[in-house]
Amino acid sequence: MELISKLISNRPLSALILFLASFALYSPSLKSDFVWDDVEMITKSNVSYDTSSIIYYIIPEKIENKQERYYRPVVYLSWVADNGTWGISPFGYHLSSLIFHSVS
Repeated sequence: MELISKLISNRPLSALILFLASFALYSPSLKSDFVWDDVEMITKSNVSYDTSSIIYYIIPEKIENKQERYYRPVVYLSWVADNGTWGISPFGYHLSSLIFHSVS
């Protein structure tokens, strides 16, 4: 019981253990291909996820029909960063998501 108390009181070590545990649990996703809406949103999309259009993702043009589009700048900026780093590699997209989720 004393060992557990010491581990819990050491915040950096506790954070590292939680990061490694979540990373290990979800690491099988690194072997997966794009799934569900990833196929439509990333591989088949006519949207260009390159750095020249970053401002458009942060400040989009006026949209008449708001049901046609979501405003999710963090997701789009993540896709721009992934596309610039990994291209259209599912491994890269899954790795960045895994790291972000494990850190949180």
